[in-house]
Amino acid sequence: MNKTLKDMLVGVLLGDASIRRSGLNKNKNKASITFEQSSKNLEYITYLQNLNFTKEGGLELTQDELRMYSR
Repeated sequence: MNKTLKDMLVGVLLGDASIRRSGLNKNKNKASITFEQSSKNLEYITYLQNLNFTKEGGLELTQDELRMYSR
């Protein structure tokens, strides 16, 4: 994982994101990262989504679209 992506990930996990185990796949643990923000911060969450999350960057997105929930 490149340094910029690692620094960003540590920062959001300390603040607005959470990470959880999502299952086992051929002896490999999988995890999911969830970013939660209010709709007021849509620009920020869109910025995070547009960072270089590629295989080369070290973290591949499995879902490209944002999900919005109401609480």
